Amino acid sequence: MYLDSVNGRDEPGTSVVLTVAPYESPEESSLSSPSHRVVQLRTPMTEDQRLSLVEQTALCHPAVHSVELSSDAEIHVEVVVWRGSSPQRTVHDIAAALDAVLPGVPVCVSVSAVAYRRRATTLLAVYK
Repeated sequence: MYLDSVNGRDEPGTSVVLTVAPYESPEESSLSSPSHRVVQLRTPMTEDQRLSLVEQTALCHPAVHSVELSSDAEIHVEVVVWRGSSPQRTVHDIAAALDAVLPGVPVCVSVSAVAYRRRATTLLAVYK
């Protein structure tokens, strides 16, 4: 069993790669061998870190104007999308991105309103 830090330093949040394999001499060892299993270990995220990551992920979508979060057994994400964007597509994109960065974390994404500009003012229309 070998334990290597990915970045060469052991800091909080650093991924660690753990390679599990039967003992082999260094000459016989090859990471491309199919008998090796690689497991990535990460330090657990706090609830605040998880919520922050959800918020940042949702805000990265170009159709999103703003995000409102709440949390109980699952994380609820309500987004306001810009007029002209597809609310269903936005929800699908955000859900797929969240599943990639937080697999196994229950998240419910919904659209609460549509934002549009009227002169220098941003107005919101409730989305149903």
